[in-house]
Amino acid sequence: MKHLFKTHGKKTLKAPMIPSEKPKPVDKNDKKKLPDENTWLWEAKELLVENLERAIEPLGEYVKTFAAFEREKELNPDKYVKELDNADNPISAQELRADIYENLKKE
Repeated sequence: MKHLFKTHGKKTLKAPMIPSEKPKPVDKNDKKKLPDENTWLWEAKELLVENLERAIEPLGEYVKTFAAFEREKELNPDKYVKELDNADNPISAQELRADIYENLKKE
């Protein structure tokens, strides 16, 4: 019975890896040195990072649209309600209504 596959020693799979630092270009006059075979991975990573940074720039402007609500973001609801229910100095219906309309205007 003949074998379908012949084995010639130990086989290894060589996987590409992103270099830890930017590969140096090879001197074209030096025929003994080969270019780093993973240079394309470094360039792909750099391009990906550049495009991601460019893609998230508009998000900064979007986040700034919520700056008007900074006070509400920092608001502690339990403390706020306790202040409204203060028996010594209760909030009037007009003051509460004005507060609600002020927040609606910000929206």
